Amino acid sequence: FFFTQKTAYESSLGLVGSEMCIRDRAKKYNTAPSEVWVIGDSEESEISAGNSLGMKTVQILRPGVKKSPKAQFHVSSLQEFLSLVQMS
Repeated sequence: FFFTQKTAYESSLGLVGSEMCIRDRAKKYNTAPSEVWVIGDSEESEISAGNSLGMKTVQILRPGVKKSPKAQFHVSSLQEFLSLVQMS
């Protein structure tokens, strides 16, 4: 399972789906939000979740994916993403 069941407190914060899953992974590995890179193609899912949690967001652009202004970075391949991380 990727995430645990929501507590009443988490429900009151409005944490859902991807946001809760990503938050749980960072918490499990004791990683500050500013150190986490969230990569995905969906503005509504991964990008939105990462932004709301204060994490770096990277949209991977593939055919049919519209470039989102909400992502902090954009890449067209995982190799390009690795280069981005190494430069940071």
